Amino acid sequence: MAPNRRHASTSGSFEAPLSMLEAQWGSAYIEVPPMKVSDGAIDFFFPSVIGETEADLKDVLDHEAKVQSSDKEVELQEADLEPFGCSASGYTLDGGASGLLFAMEGVEVEQDCRGLCGQMAGCVAATYDGSLCSLYSSVQGLKEGSGSVTPPGCDESCFKRGKRLSGEGVSLGKAPTPHICQSMCQAASGCIGFSWNRESLECTSHGTEVDTESQTGYVSGPRDMCSLNVKSPNYAGDMFMGGDLSGMEGNIRITREIPSTEVCRRMCLLNPSCQWYTFNTDDKICYEKARSGPIGVAKRGDVTACRYSDSSCYLRNIEYTGAAYKDVKKSYLQECPHLCALEARCQRWTYNKTKKSCRLFDLESSKAGTYTSQPSWSGPKNGCASEPLYNAFQNVPSCSMRGVRYDGVPFAVEKTETANACQAKCQTTTGCEAFSYDMKGGVCYMHIAFAVMSKRPNYNFVSGPRQCAGCMKKGVEYNGEIIRELTTAVETEEECQLHCQAISTCAVFSYRGSFCRLIGRDATTEQSPLATSGTKHCAGDCYLQGVHSPRRDYGYVKELSGKTAEQCRDTCKADEKCTSFTHWNDKRCYLKDDESFRYLSPIEGAVTGFPTCSICMREGVRILANDSNLLWNLEAGNAEECKIRCGLMSSCTRFAFNIVTKQCSLLSGEGELVEARDYVSGPAKCLTDISCFQRDVAFTGGETVATDVTENAGLCMRWCAKEAQCTHFTFTFAEDRLSGQCTLLKGDLNVTKTKGAVSGPKRCFELLSLCEEPDVEYVGGEISNVDAEDTTQCRELCYKHPMCRLYTFTPAEKKCSLKKIEAVAGRTTKKQGKVSGSKVGCARSARGGYAYKGTSFKTIPGLPHETACRLQCEYESNCIAFTFDTEKKVCSLKARVDLVEPRDTGVIGPKRE
Repeated sequence: MAPNRRHASTSGSFEAPLSMLEAQWGSAYIEVPPMKVSDGAIDFFFPSVIGETEADLKDVLDHEAKVQSSDKEVELQEADLEPFGCSASGYTLDGGASGLLFAMEGVEVEQDCRGLCGQMAGCVAATYDGSLCSLYSSVQGLKEGSGSVTPPGCDESCFKRGKRLSGEGVSLGKAPTPHICQSMCQAASGCIGFSWNRESLECTSHGTEVDTESQTGYVSGPRDMCSLNVKSPNYAGDMFMGGDLSGMEGNIRITREIPSTEVCRRMCLLNPSCQWYTFNTDDKICYEKARSGPIGVAKRGDVTACRYSDSSCYLRNIEYTGAAYKDVKKSYLQECPHLCALEARCQRWTYNKTKKSCRLFDLESSKAGTYTSQPSWSGPKNGCASEPLYNAFQNVPSCSMRGVRYDGVPFAVEKTETANACQAKCQTTTGCEAFSYDMKGGVCYMHIAFAVMSKRPNYNFVSGPRQCAGCMKKGVEYNGEIIRELTTAVETEEECQLHCQAISTCAVFSYRGSFCRLIGRDATTEQSPLATSGTKHCAGDCYLQGVHSPRRDYGYVKELSGKTAEQCRDTCKADEKCTSFTHWNDKRCYLKDDESFRYLSPIEGAVTGFPTCSICMREGVRILANDSNLLWNLEAGNAEECKIRCGLMSSCTRFAFNIVTKQCSLLSGEGELVEARDYVSGPAKCLTDISCFQRDVAFTGGETVATDVTENAGLCMRWCAKEAQCTHFTFTFAEDRLSGQCTLLKGDLNVTKTKGAVSGPKRCFELLSLCEEPDVEYVGGEISNVDAEDTTQCRELCYKHPMCRLYTFTPAEKKCSLKKIEAVAGRTTKKQGKVSGSKVGCARSARGGYAYKGTSFKTIPGLPHETACRLQCEYESNCIAFTFDTEKKVCSLKARVDLVEPRDTGVIGPKRE
């Protein structure tokens, strides 16, 4: 007879009526109606977020979680630990072969020469000989000589000792130091990363900076410097002409309700026609101008600057020598670089502040300069830092940030032709929340949002979010619990949203100018013309791209047609049974529940998504797995799927997901918390469900894991969820009812009626499909025999008892026999009129389409489904996992697992449910 798989139908009523929800951190109980009713249970949700307050990632009882780096030091050989130099003495460069950019007399020390190279765009190395500093765009002509060769900077923090980039690479020649090797890479076509051999001094170019292999005597690193050796943006002073000075004419666009000067400046840089801008700090109006016009007092609050107002690359008290093709008087320093930018002939400029002299130089003038005692500034034609990128790379995503690279661990790296193609690739790649695009190398790096926390200047890169202005509202500001305020260095509203995504307790954000405010749940809104606000996630952020669930044996499904992906999601949100959906390119829409995750399969043209993305996951944090808390390791598409798979195991309360390897670790509680840029961790559920609490019931016997005072039963349950060894808890209020005794338990427990006590498992688990075994009786392992109306009620009674693992129901007598796991040994078939099953119903954590290869110590034929197979595994002490063949109905119990292989008829699962 085929197994009877059906979705449970029940009122969700338990013996101990649940009438109260408790608020987080000890607020009063309140009477509320259930939020959602589904077949099999009534789901009461705890109206709070488990997250980074540090409610979920710190001990609830003020036990600070230890946070440390998870990057374990690789044991290096002694040779790899030896220091190496930065510059190379006794070397020089051939000026013709190496592309001389500029030569300067009067430089006193090598460090100043290195700084000049760091300031000048295109400089990859400099030679210093006496007081002569020469800057070069290449290191092709490296040879022995007098003086020294120095790179633009000496930061080695991104170098990897004892590591060589994978592949043979292309030889770039001999390099005296790894820094010089990096300079060679910067000038070499196609070089993304370098490897340097300490013994042979051989420098090789590679098309990757990510893939490395251990090899003694090697140093590897990226093409670009670990950090830029540059000055501050206002190195030459405030480039805004304040004091109510305005450009009087030439307005090409006037925009109101602009929150800050920085936003006005960015608007001008994004507009190729804009050469000057005036911003009024009082009325928040931005005036973009094609030319400056006369400068004069116009309006209180006006500040005016030219398009290029970053002075980090200006050379202080240095004048270019040679014949200038133009020498004009200018009242303000800012006017000189502006004049050069407007004239096609001009390549660089010098401004003498005493003489008010602006001298312009073309390509024909000498590439030389000298120090001067008079206050002077010199600079290039097209601005400093990221400013030249606005003209050179106009066809990039509108919300991207030029000259910025996210320095987090990329989980995917691909070649694309443009930055727009990189962002598009991010949108169709599962787990991608942000991107960094190497414009020089054509490489697209995909990241989670946490990477925004470690952004750094890099003028070969463009970075941004997976989509621009996805789900934001202009003129709206959120108010509520402020999680974090970022007052500088947030360039766009999309970047503000990335910061929100990177912090587990952030639910919404508001952005005004460069001011980013991250806010928790239950925020209110108000009208604010200068603000832009939005939710943590937009539609599609957490979807599984190119994935569907092709087979269904039980659970909920509903088919619709003619729906867009967003309409499919909205329909799922409105359906009380729907927890996920699959949308196809032909506009088919399938609404499903979590039981569809038993089978997931890659396929083009489909996307599997969720009504909302979880807001309680913490990026950049890893919960370390150990022997006491690890339940199962498996592969998942993204952190959202990993979290769902944790939710499908009744004993799983935490997960840790590696974004690079895609390994999902399902945990029975917390372990040591460590910083890890390639991990996302969190709880099984963002909302705490207390629907399984049993009132006036105490669990006794067994073994006490820990005991302490908590404010309420909700916090007691949360503590149990964090403790890997805890399986159940009992909470008893003190006489003043302001707090009570919380006892965490494990082992062989009994149920005792105790007035005022509240007890429950470490996490409530929604009871859905039954996966019964008709005509099967489990003999032995008796706990009790109780009355029940049907198998659904019998299963609920089993779920409520801490020691019950399975049940046998006799419909004719309406008797329910609750069993311990030992009853598995007495499984008896052909018991007509009997129905048996597991306390949690179908083994929802099982994964279909795979089989384990490894050591099988027992094979059991004739089982109806993987749920019965899992019970056999739980009973056997040697079993760590199982494989069930759905066609042959054979259960294979594994003592060791070596690998996982695809098998259409296979279902795999862990020992514990």
